[in-house]
Amino acid sequence: MNFPTIIVGGICLTGKTTLIKRLTSRGGFDFKYIEGDDLHTKESIESMTFGRPLTDADRRIWKAKIGDIIRNREEGPVSIISCSALTRAFRDELRSYGEVRFIFLVFSRASAEKRAIKRLRDDWERLQREPSYRPHYFQPAIYPELLDGQYRDLQVPGGKNTPGEPEGDCFVVDLDQFPSGDSGPETDYASLAGQIADWLQVRKP
Repeated sequence: MNFPTIIVGGICLTGKTTLIKRLTSRGGFDFKYIEGDDLHTKESIESMTFGRPLTDADRRIWKAKIGDIIRNREEGPVSIISCSALTRAFRDELRSYGEVRFIFLVFSRASAEKRAIKRLRDDWERLQREPSYRPHYFQPAIYPELLDGQYRDLQVPGGKNTPGEPEGDCFVVDLDQFPSGDSGPETDYASLAGQIADWLQVRKP
């Protein structure tokens, strides 16, 4: 039997990609990592580069691509996708394509702003060293309205403002539980990956 597709979701800058890399380096599962950002159209990436939030039409194309991956999963490596999945409706839509498990990362707006400044600073420093380097296109430190949209839409699984029944297929992590530094929560992603791997083992089909 195929294992459900794993969606690592949540607010931007929570370290979804970092966590996925930790998970995929562990034993227990053979993972195939799919970066959700790579599924955006060229036009959508250009919009976000200039601080313009995506339209419903932009998101529809992106969701359809993720849906195809879930629907067409085959025997072999477990697909693990980074994808915000901020709203209950979006998560339900992903469920409609096939069986999924969600790992949902969240932290405060203040933590997001610290991480945004760190991303911008790190990109700038690397660009000085490597002129050919392409900085990340999503830069809330320059365009804070990108964060405005994320926190406006956010419906944490099990949260007060989230409609519907409890979402038992979600593992929610509040990163503000970790000590905070100048660049936001100092998340122990290795330890977190271990907890999530144990959770996934329990929920094997």
